[in-house]
Amino acid sequence: MSALLPPRGLYRTAFTFKAKNGDVPAGRLVLFHPSSKQGPPLVIAPTTLRNNRWEFGRNGALVNDEGWCASLIPLRNQGYYRLGEDLLIGNGNRLPETLLVHLSYTPNAEALIFPAQLSPDNSLRFLGQGVRISDLQMNTLTPAGFRVLNPKWKPSA
Repeated sequence: MSALLPPRGLYRTAFTFKAKNGDVPAGRLVLFHPSSKQGPPLVIAPTTLRNNRWEFGRNGALVNDEGWCASLIPLRNQGYYRLGEDLLIGNGNRLPETLLVHLSYTPNAEALIFPAQLSPDNSLRFLGQGVRISDLQMNTLTPAGFRVLNPKWKPSA
């Protein structure tokens, strides 16, 4: 394999890949690693969705086809973003520019945003149902530039 492989990250598969341990279908969300313990690149399908974020297992398909690797369509990382412009959504509503959203995907690598909402207890929560957005709309997202603590974190006394 050459150094022209895509970097590690999330991708949408453009074509099916016939792997020894099962096919990787076209139009699917995958995590791509340009190398593996065995040497060739590795693609891993999502396994579990927690808090609108996909987790990926350790096992995947070894890819020995450089052309197939080059066909992968890069996706933005899952996480927190701000809308770069007003976004009209299917039900006639408008999500305002700079709104905080959480970006995730369907298993078919379709982008979903979960808008943030202020709760009565003054905490932020993300709506339970995502809004599907196009690749073009996804390009308007700006990284939010912050992190949040894990719910298990406890302040020291």
